[in-house]
Amino acid sequence: MKKVYLFLFLLLVSFISFSQFVDNAKIGINLGTSSYNGDLVENTTPFKRMLPSFGLDLKYTNYSRLPYLTYRASLQFAKVYGDDKKNKDQELVARNLSFWSNIIQLSGVCEYHFLNHIWKNNIVSEDDESELLSSKLNFYNYRFNISPYVFIGAGIYHFNPYTYDDDNVKVFLKPLHTEGQGFADFPDRKNYSLYQFSVPFGGGLRFSFPDNPISINYEFTYNKIFTDYLDDVSKTYIAPEKFGNNTLAASLAFRNKNVNVAKTIGDRRGLGKNNDVFYYNTIKICIPLNNISNIFGGYGY
Repeated sequence: MKKVYLFLFLLLVSFISFSQFVDNAKIGINLGTSSYNGDLVENTTPFKRMLPSFGLDLKYTNYSRLPYLTYRASLQFAKVYGDDKKNKDQELVARNLSFWSNIIQLSGVCEYHFLNHIWKNNIVSEDDESELLSSKLNFYNYRFNISPYVFIGAGIYHFNPYTYDDDNVKVFLKPLHTEGQGFADFPDRKNYSLYQFSVPFGGGLRFSFPDNPISINYEFTYNKIFTDYLDDVSKTYIAPEKFGNNTLAASLAFRNKNVNVAKTIGDRRGLGKNNDVFYYNTIKICIPLNNISNIFGGYGY
């Protein structure tokens, strides 16, 4: 009998905890763009060379204790690319390198909202209305609830750079070891992993509405990463004979048609100064879990 009571008690606690979570949680979807900066981009241009990005969020806020903090788990799908043909510097154009990569990122971040979240029930009595009118900021925040916020967290992502050969055939670059990564002759050039850690951080604006549970966010995310091989370009050219019989690797490692390959051995192939980065610009729509069935009317939080 004691075991039955214990089971019922644990079931009740779990139910209460889950109910509290649902009452304070939101799910979100986002659409936007992604871009990259690295060895195949001559300037830091996060708003150029953009490709589509989309993702899913699960957000939790403890409104009674920490209403300014929101914890978020995110799954993001993106695509980035770099192409020397898009550069203006003629030496980079002649280098003739390019890459594309899909990115799948799982992350957890903490958001800090500078203005408090909208009141949980969004119901204000006539007496309360007079109090709100006494403070223009609070009244403005109640009516429109526009809040800037910042965030930082940690994540893990998968990438896999590829390019197209002279016959326009898609070729993945990591197995080719285009700069001698993993070769015994280049002990300082380790074979890079396609799974990497990231530090996503950035900021945004949240727009909430008193008569609707939906909130809309604009957000910019900068992803600090710890590899310079997102684009498979980093260091110097190696001698073609290092690739052995792999003529495809040799041809994609050196694509400059204007210079003899023998004259470039040891020359810079990439910038090699900083790790690559990638960015998101997204519009998010967030819906409280306990209001999913009533997203077009009634009161939310």
